[in-house]
Amino acid sequence: MREPIAFVEIEQDFCNLTYGVAPCMAGIGVTGNTQCYNTLRTCQDTNNFSRGTKNLWFRDVSTRGASTEIGAWLVEGEFTAAVGDDMVRPLTIWPNSGLEWIEVADIFFGEAQGNNLFDPLDYPTLRGWSAAGGSDEYARSVGRFWRARGYNTNQGVYNEAFLISRQHPVQAGKTYRMRFLMRAKGDISNLQIAFFVRTGREPMVTPTITNAQPIQSTPSIKRISTAPTVINPGGGGRRSGPLGQRASLSVTFQDHPSSDLLTDPYLDERGVDALRQGTFWTKWLARNPYYNNRIVRVYDGYVGDELAEMTSRTYLIDKIEGPNSRGEVTLHAKDVLRLADNDKALAPAPSLGALRVDYNKDATGNIEVVGATTADYPSSGTIRINREVFRYTGRSMSGNTLRFTGVTRATDGTERHDHKAGDRVQVCLRYNEVRVEELAREWLEDYAGVPSEYIPFDEWQAEADLWLDQFDFTGLITEPTGVTQLLGEICEQALFYIWWDERAQLIRMQAIAPRIYEDVEQIDDRRNIIADSIDLRDEPSSRVSQVWVFWGVRDASASLTQDDNYTRLRVRADLDAEAPEQYDDSRVRKIYSRWIHTEGQAINLSTRILNKLRDNPRTMTLELDAKDRRFWTGDVIDVLTRNSVNFLGEPQVDRWQILSAEEIEAGHRVKYTLDLYEFGVSGLHGRWMEVDAPNYEDATETERLAGAWWADADGRIPDGSESDEGYMWI
Repeated sequence: MREPIAFVEIEQDFCNLTYGVAPCMAGIGVTGNTQCYNTLRTCQDTNNFSRGTKNLWFRDVSTRGASTEIGAWLVEGEFTAAVGDDMVRPLTIWPNSGLEWIEVADIFFGEAQGNNLFDPLDYPTLRGWSAAGGSDEYARSVGRFWRARGYNTNQGVYNEAFLISRQHPVQAGKTYRMRFLMRAKGDISNLQIAFFVRTGREPMVTPTITNAQPIQSTPSIKRISTAPTVINPGGGGRRSGPLGQRASLSVTFQDHPSSDLLTDPYLDERGVDALRQGTFWTKWLARNPYYNNRIVRVYDGYVGDELAEMTSRTYLIDKIEGPNSRGEVTLHAKDVLRLADNDKALAPAPSLGALRVDYNKDATGNIEVVGATTADYPSSGTIRINREVFRYTGRSMSGNTLRFTGVTRATDGTERHDHKAGDRVQVCLRYNEVRVEELAREWLEDYAGVPSEYIPFDEWQAEADLWLDQFDFTGLITEPTGVTQLLGEICEQALFYIWWDERAQLIRMQAIAPRIYEDVEQIDDRRNIIADSIDLRDEPSSRVSQVWVFWGVRDASASLTQDDNYTRLRVRADLDAEAPEQYDDSRVRKIYSRWIHTEGQAINLSTRILNKLRDNPRTMTLELDAKDRRFWTGDVIDVLTRNSVNFLGEPQVDRWQILSAEEIEAGHRVKYTLDLYEFGVSGLHGRWMEVDAPNYEDATETERLAGAWWADADGRIPDGSESDEGYMWI
């Protein structure tokens, strides 16, 4: 049996500069008694701190020696700038053979003993190039490495070179070094690097390539524990939050003496015996207290695997506990969506401006504010003071006073009030017919600080174009509100969901919709499901018989969860479900919406939720062998099992959605939690057709699956000999 293996990678902040080398102005005897450790906490010239990253690797304490290295090539080369050389690319690789892919990390470009001129923000600009095909697609992140494909599928040729285009200044007569870690699939025996100069000169260098350069890892991991992402489609489940449950990670390390070889860039000059001073974690925590929200990754695989073959999951550090009396240190981390937690991210952000003088309920004219500048408020917009909302058309500074002009009082259903000097003037966020994926991206990027590379916005837009086009929302946020709460509102009311895909390191967005544009795979008891692992259960607490949608906010400053603060109500009820013959119970779900602005949106929402939750929702847990772990959170699959039968007792195929996936035995068993999907295996879902579409009886089976025809009063469509089931509109 293959031996499982796991690595943990921590990205710590690490300055790109060299102590005492300009622009670093630190110096021994001037700013400190010894060098820094290239961390912000130990920095002696914080104005010039240049934040980069250093990757620390850890492995299981029981891992055998053969498993302690993760293979990569260390590639190094130098050139001396000639007269006229002014700008040079930091990376150009000529493999001189066809490669399937290439990956790079830890790029250094600069003078041999100088600072690194390469900007880590340029990693995503890595791409392949060929004379026949031109530039290829940009690279993608693979853990700490960035991967560019070798085969240019657009032109059907292999890329001849791999490069980062942004150039850096050099000086004639000086020697510059290019150094990087590289992995590749293919022959690199004739690889060369080039120092491409802006003038067109391109000195080729045969680099020094160190075979299988190890990424050094410390054998100190005692335990790794993870909890998977649990999605909550459309906010329908009441047992988890509006965005489901965050994925989490807990890693326990055994602390140990440390030579500081991996963490102290000036160890040789410091003249101390690091092994006798402190331990790894006591020193690391003293030098790196600003670890919150830094990246930590877990890699799972087998002994002998390349890192690219392992499964990687990405989290953000939440806290580090220890060392305790046993020398244990425990790192806790959560997925990237923790940045949107209500206690961390608010939209709008709290405003600092306050009234300069009293502004009573009879006042008109300008509003004067202190403690803020024009940068704190948009050029025109909406503000709130206490329980009154104002609109303004302009703002300007006069000395230390910010003046709002073109003021309209008591807007958005609010009333005039007296306001005192010092009362807070809160900026508001107003949206007019903005589609949900735009709202979600703005809140995540602008207010939660989620890096844009985690949001595949093109995918989001494609999903919204297909299924969510009617959900353009109009609303006003008058006070700082948690981003998770806001996302939960629009997920529930537009029938979609967002979750962190820890494998792909992306925030996914998906509409609750039938899978009519993709093939749904099927699993069964015989081929896939591990024996005795299925558990089916009903969730009666989630059932509803009536859905009440309140919309049309009456007073934007009042509670948004009070029935009487809304002008409109759409009720959808199934009274048969409440009858004694069925559930003999009334279950009402109320939805309060500041976003819905059309009757159609309210009708769609109430109808869809009632259709999904009219009967007891069903959940299922099961386990699959590692060969089937391609199925993951968010996927929809068909399940055939003897645990679910039709009226005759025959096993039937049901359609389920995976709410969570967790490897409970690394490399061997995966446990899944599934929810019976709203759109089942059977049923036709109507789509608009061209005007020259055939009659139903003349249409092929493919055309019938891709279109829609009107049914008779009994809901069935005659096809010339018998009748077929009608279509469902979504």
